[in-house]
Amino acid sequence: MKHIHKPLIFMAGNHSAKDENDPSEILQSKFNVMFAADEKEIQGLTGLAGIPELIVLDSSVDQHAACSLCRKIKEENYTCRVPVLFIKDSKESENEHVYFDDPCSCFITRPFQPSSLVSLIKRHIRDNKVYSSRSIDIKERILNEDMLDDDNISGFYDRYVACNYCNSRFNMDMLNLTRDIALLITLTGRILTVNDRAAKVFSVDPDYMIGKTIDDFVAPEVSDYMREQRGEISRTGKFMRFLHHFNGRVYDFCLYPMRCPDGVINIAGVFVRDVTNIKLLEDNIHSLTQAMIKAQESERQRISMDLHDNVAQELASLRIEIQNFLADNSEMPREMVQRISKWSKSIQNTIIEIRDISYDLKPPVIDQLGFVRALCHYADEFQHKYRVPVDFFSAGVEKLDLCFEIQINLYRLVQEALNNIIKHSRATQVVIRIVGSYPNLIMRIEDNGQGFDVKDRIKSAAREKRMGLCGMEERVRLLGGRFSIRSIPGEGTRISVTVPYIRDFENASLIQVI
Repeated sequence: MKHIHKPLIFMAGNHSAKDENDPSEILQSKFNVMFAADEKEIQGLTGLAGIPELIVLDSSVDQHAACSLCRKIKEENYTCRVPVLFIKDSKESENEHVYFDDPCSCFITRPFQPSSLVSLIKRHIRDNKVYSSRSIDIKERILNEDMLDDDNISGFYDRYVACNYCNSRFNMDMLNLTRDIALLITLTGRILTVNDRAAKVFSVDPDYMIGKTIDDFVAPEVSDYMREQRGEISRTGKFMRFLHHFNGRVYDFCLYPMRCPDGVINIAGVFVRDVTNIKLLEDNIHSLTQAMIKAQESERQRISMDLHDNVAQELASLRIEIQNFLADNSEMPREMVQRISKWSKSIQNTIIEIRDISYDLKPPVIDQLGFVRALCHYADEFQHKYRVPVDFFSAGVEKLDLCFEIQINLYRLVQEALNNIIKHSRATQVVIRIVGSYPNLIMRIEDNGQGFDVKDRIKSAAREKRMGLCGMEERVRLLGGRFSIRSIPGEGTRISVTVPYIRDFENASLIQVI
């Protein structure tokens, strides 16, 4: 006949009365129950039968002493915290009961059905994952795998404290609140706790993963990278995040440092999410955005050509006709000639403005000169036109094969920034820096103008329905980059832009830091 393991439970209190609220009889049929009159007898049972998986305390027991005893059991045996179930009378309030300083304890109030108590005990033991057999198994695994060598024997007790800390019911429930794969590991990579999602993904029992290393369940490149980062989060206390590309899928890894009760970072929370679908949506949005920008630039080119070839040419023809008219009618009164000449000059100024607008709408120099030289050319023209010195410098950009989307958007961003400087800044010096630093393109535009309050300017732009800074930020965001602006009244303005120019994940590194 197959042996069925029954969890060991200690019951302390007065259970001699055989009434409907005495659960002794039904509990003995479901569990291996040992009875004690008080907390002292509990200690005696521990020496006789070993560590229980649950202690049930009746209201007649000195619960302060019983709780102290349970803590002592934990400390002396390096075991997980023993969960405690308090049975209280209906006349008692919840505040009259003593609880551990952790979520391992719970209570049930008389009157209750014995079957309800059985269900509560089973759920309590299962959720807390504190079977004595599992604690011993973890310890044996650590010992059998030579974890306690000369270099790390001093950390054994700390790791067991971490194990006990992480196996509380609170942490188990918290891990199961997320749909992500969630694990708690030591800084050496030893798995302390896993959630149900992790066990399902890896198709193993949760207990099977306990005591093994994270290296047993992740790709080698992830294992190597996490090994480097665990030491970093221990030193800095900051979380880290990266993407891993594997078998056509994209996984988002997050490592969070966790402090044990003594304040030392001995544990890391690992959360893993499959973000393949999100990345596919982002790529689709990126493709649509690129198509939209191309369509926008195509429309700008058409408008630019219409302005240059039609409107500007018609105005130029009109100005020639006026000049011919004045030449053919030299006998006209002087006052009339001056008025018509003024009109001709206005037409000429309009032609110049139209050609400037046409040039800005479709800068031909990007195609002819390339991105960097086009920016340098624009900076020179700006300096010549407005008499504001522009210090332009680039490094590591000329040989990059930048896509049209990046080139035109950064060119437009420089245009907008310089136009804002002329309109609002009153600057006497402008600095433009653009540097290629794999895998990003970094650009900075700085002036020594009067500056402004960034928050107020953004609010006023929203009220007045002006794009300005928001339009610049949107361009950078659509490129998957970061945009920041720093400005202080009286101290000038600095715009910083970082844009990735590597977007081919298949040719990029398998580990992508976020």
